Amino acid sequence: MFRISIACVAALAACVVWVDSGRSEVIIHAPFTEVRAAAPTTVVRAPFTQIRVAAPVTAVRSVDAPPPIPPGEKLPSSKESAQPKIIALTLEEFAHAFKPAPGDYEVWLIHPGSECPVKVCFTLPCGCPKVCVTCRQIVFDYGHCETVKIRMAICGTVRVVYHNV
Repeated sequence: MFRISIACVAALAACVVWVDSGRSEVIIHAPFTEVRAAAPTTVVRAPFTQIRVAAPVTAVRSVDAPPPIPPGEKLPSSKESAQPKIIALTLEEFAHAFKPAPGDYEVWLIHPGSECPVKVCFTLPCGCPKVCVTCRQIVFDYGHCETVKIRMAICGTVRVVYHNV
């Protein structure tokens, strides 16, 4: 019976360790037994037994740390690191992530012909368009012959065509 109660108290102590107690302290008194949980340790006291359990330590990696530089590559100069990086999406990625709403937009897209980022400025009217994507264009179809087309020209340029009838 005594071994069963120690096993139960030890199991209870293990459960208390996994609960994030912050700065609080939990004390459980039972006949001949005490469980005291205070961050970062939990102590179980029973006749002829004392168990001390420390909370697990979690390693945290900084997200802002720059990635390691491969051997043979140089560090970027201060001018290069001061310039903001352009995040450009493919036509498909943009169409799936974009939620059309009325307003003016300025986005960077990867031109399918040149595979270089190009800046695209366009305006969407009020309404809920159907969005269609092909290999060279995105069409926002508002119905009733009202469309906005973003076309990637063969020469590496972009044309935005507004059609209102």
